[in-house]
Amino acid sequence: MSSALPALVLLALPVPGWGAAGLPSAPVACSRVACGSRAATWEEHLLTVRPCPAPTGDPCEHEPGSPSRGTRQAGPSATRNPGSSERLWRGRFALAGPLSGATLSLGRLGTTEVTANLLAGESREVLLPLPGQPLDGAPPVISVRPEAGRVTFLGWESPAPWTPAFTRLARRTRPPVGESALRAGWTALALLGAAALLVLSVRRRPRLALGLGLLAALGVAAAEGAARDPSHVRLRVLEADGDNWLLVEGAAGSLECPPLGTLSLECSPPGAPLEWRVELRGDGARWEARLPAGRLWRLGRLDPGVRRLRGKANAWGTLQRTFTRSASGTWADRGVWEFGAPLPAPVAGVGEAPPGWLASGLPQGREVLVGRLAPGAGAAGEGVQASVWVRLVGFESSETH
Repeated sequence: MSSALPALVLLALPVPGWGAAGLPSAPVACSRVACGSRAATWEEHLLTVRPCPAPTGDPCEHEPGSPSRGTRQAGPSATRNPGSSERLWRGRFALAGPLSGATLSLGRLGTTEVTANLLAGESREVLLPLPGQPLDGAPPVISVRPEAGRVTFLGWESPAPWTPAFTRLARRTRPPVGESALRAGWTALALLGAAALLVLSVRRRPRLALGLGLLAALGVAAAEGAARDPSHVRLRVLEADGDNWLLVEGAAGSLECPPLGTLSLECSPPGAPLEWRVELRGDGARWEARLPAGRLWRLGRLDPGVRRLRGKANAWGTLQRTFTRSASGTWADRGVWEFGAPLPAPVAGVGEAPPGWLASGLPQGREVLVGRLAPGAGAAGEGVQASVWVRLVGFESSETH
């Protein structure tokens, strides 16, 4: 409904000579030129890969360890796995001051914006996130601020192999983040229709029509904001299979990814340009992935410590909603499960199954627990405005053990 304001303002303004032919289209210009050829079109940049040889007399930019001052050239922008949704690749860089920031570009894959505060004579070696990796391992285009600074690409960091247990957890259904923002509530739609009719009825009085259009647009935006479910903007799922745990967090538009706790990043749409923002702080760093009008999911490490969810006692945290599935496939809604209490009995007269995306894709023949953690419950992410669910395969209920 964010488009309601310009739509109603256009209705309010008299537009003489509005024709049915529509607005004239303008050609799309591209600011980049393919090496040794004419100016490339927008379509060619999306569908073709043109290697750029290093300039004569300059070190080959494709060699790991080549230094960078100002803007450097990169090679092809094809990903290692075409069509893959993986968007977290790590590169090691050496930074030397004076340096306030740097931009690492990988063409159509996206960029990494780095904020640093290195004085002249200071240096630092860091691991930075990148939105993709070229087929030939070429480094990104690097621009530094100020030009006296220096950024050297040292090489790509190989990811650690995943165990079969974590691979199975990573294949589960992703949280449906961002979907509520695409749906208009009935109240907002009704208000929009009434406002449009009202504006058209006073169209001969432009100032009044404009004022009514603005007020109606603000009312539509307020109604939509009040009806929107914030849990669909950001979701966390604590995935488990026995003693193996994996944190999956989804968000719309942007998502913070702790450097030490993030294993993977997926995006939708997969091929959209992704922006990483890195803020270097002392000996640490803050990573944030940004994809306007898109959705992101990060997969991270999760150590439950001494927390446990067993039928005999809830040693994790209060569950606001609790669902269990027997080994035979029967779901039961058990309502609220208090911290420290045994698993409650099924609640009569309520829905028996959890939301569809939580119940789908689970292995058969094993007990399952699905629950929504109360705000502030252990490992739920204190201070984070997110809905947190637990999905545990191999649950041990007191009814069968």
